Amino acid sequence: MSTVAERKAESIALMLGKTAYRDLRNGFSTVTRIDDSDMTIKAALGAAQRRAGIIPVKAMETKYASTLMHERLLRRAYDAASQKPEDPTFYAVRRMAVSIAIRQHAGLKIGRDEMTEYAWILHVRRETLDGALHRAGSWLEEITFTALAHFTKALREPLVDGTKKRA
Repeated sequence: MSTVAERKAESIALMLGKTAYRDLRNGFSTVTRIDDSDMTIKAALGAAQRRAGIIPVKAMETKYASTLMHERLLRRAYDAASQKPEDPTFYAVRRMAVSIAIRQHAGLKIGRDEMTEYAWILHVRRETLDGALHRAGSWLEEITFTALAHFTKALREPLVDGTKKRA
């Protein structure tokens, strides 16, 4: 992803009053306020949502605003998009994996010891949980990339007011 696109996406975090920057000792944000107004960002988010859907846009907001406000929606969307497992006990593994993946997507670091403990709680091998986590993380990255492409495209397009028509 280009630096300009990343800066534009991080402006979502600024608009929501959050920061995508995680080390407060060095400042509060990786970007300064960009030329785009909150109205422009919101219009681009709306355009991206119309083109990509609500779930990819919420995944993009989760990543760039470092927020967990969409965690429940993303968890349920992943569960609905996934194939039904033959072993019903795998639901718990998949749901734990997507919960961890969403937290990592928002910027939370999960250590090896924590992953080992989660695997123990679920009574599965660590590799089983890691595989499910990788699949969930890949899904989140894929839909975020889709939303980001539509978002940055919408930012490049001129706004159309009610009196003007596009040529």
